[in-house]
Amino acid sequence: MQVKKKQRTDVSRESGSISPHTGRTYSPKYYEILNKRKDLPVWQQRQDFKGILSTNQTLILVGETGSGKTTQIPQFVVDAGYTGNGKMCVCTQPRRVAAMSVARRVAEEMDVGIGEEVGYSIRFEEATGPRTFLKYSTDGASINSCTKNPSASVGLFLRGNPILMGYFMCSD
Repeated sequence: MQVKKKQRTDVSRESGSISPHTGRTYSPKYYEILNKRKDLPVWQQRQDFKGILSTNQTLILVGETGSGKTTQIPQFVVDAGYTGNGKMCVCTQPRRVAAMSVARRVAEEMDVGIGEEVGYSIRFEEATGPRTFLKYSTDGASINSCTKNPSASVGLFLRGNPILMGYFMCSD
């Protein structure tokens, strides 16, 4: 007896749905990637994460390599509505190549343009625009941005405009 695997469907994003980020119809590749995203361990905790995020100022997330922390959690922040009204989610990365490649991957997952809705900031290169709501940045570029205009940066952080998430490795 052959068992058919039931294909997942997301009612809110059925084929032909319009992206809230671009106003365009999602591409077939978007749905292909979405099904792969749903297999990531962090996807199973998506609703729990959004609930905890809404009631806490600080979260510490721990997960295995490849669980989706870097690519999925910032998208959950966006999906939860924290990046409206000019607010931006900034996710720090330790290396230039990581910031650029993760930004490209997430832009592809969200079916948006790199340097438009999803961007990156590394030393000597800024790929963002006026519509950018999710940015991957090296640790140094984030610190540099804050030190260039400290009063504006502190004011922004205190008002909760950017959500800064850093991922760091710790060892004993």
